[in-house]
Amino acid sequence: ETELCNALRAVIDSDYHDHHGHPLSLNEGVSPDGVRELCHILAALAVKPMFAGDFSELLDGDHLWGHSVSCAIWTQILADTLNIPNTDELFIAGLLHDVGMVFLHRLEGSAYEEVMTTVKQSRRELDHVESERLGASHASVCGLLCAHWNLPDKIVDLVKDHHPEKPPDDPLRQLVITADQLTCNTAMVEFQWKSPSHLCEKLLAVQGMDIDKVVELIEIHSKSIYKQIYSITTFKIPA
Repeated sequence: ETELCNALRAVIDSDYHDHHGHPLSLNEGVSPDGVRELCHILAALAVKPMFAGDFSELLDGDHLWGHSVSCAIWTQILADTLNIPNTDELFIAGLLHDVGMVFLHRLEGSAYEEVMTTVKQSRRELDHVESERLGASHASVCGLLCAHWNLPDKIVDLVKDHHPEKPPDDPLRQLVITADQLTCNTAMVEFQWKSPSHLCEKLLAVQGMDIDKVVELIEIHSKSIYKQIYSITTFKIPA
C-alpha cells in the first residue's frame, strides 16, 4: 500500500498535469477528472513494454511510443474543443493506433524493413506499401490485436482504419485521424526519418475546423503537450 501511495503521489506531482496551471493537490488527483488522467498515465506506462527498444535503424520503438502518447493527448484536446464525449476510448485508441507496426516488424522482420525502406525512398503511404507487400496494414493488424485483447468494439473501430482514403462519417474516427496528423505536424512523426504529413483540410472541414483553428490550438497547447510527453516518457515509479 505504501508503494502504491508513493506511485500515486509521484504521478500527481509529475509535469503531466502542467496544463492545469499549477501542481495538483491530492484531492484534485483523486477527483473523477484527476483519476481519469491518472488512468491515462498508467495506461501509457502499461503499453510502453510493447514499444520498448530499437527494432532497427528505421523503427525506433521508444520514438514510436512517444508519437502514440502525443496522439493520445491530442485526442483529449480535440474532444474538449469539439465537445465530444468518450474521451477514455479516444485516449486508448490514440495510444494504440500504431502498435500494429511493432507486431508486423516482429512477425515479418526483414520483409517489414523492406516496406519501411520503400516508404522512405519513395515517400509512398506506409499503409499502402504494407498492404501491397504483406497483405495487411498496421492499422488493420492493430484492429485485430485490440479485438483479441477484448477491448471495446469502439476502440477496434477507431484504430482499424485510421488512414482512410476519404474522411469517415464517424466523428470519433475523424478525431483520432486528426490527432494523428496533428502529432505528426507538432511533436513526433512515427519515424525519425519521416517528414511531417499534411493536414487534411477536408477532414478538418467536416469537424467544423480550418487551418486557422488548428494553428490556434497548436499555439495554446503545444508547450503543455511537450511537457506531458516528456513527463510520461521519462516517468519512473519510485522504488
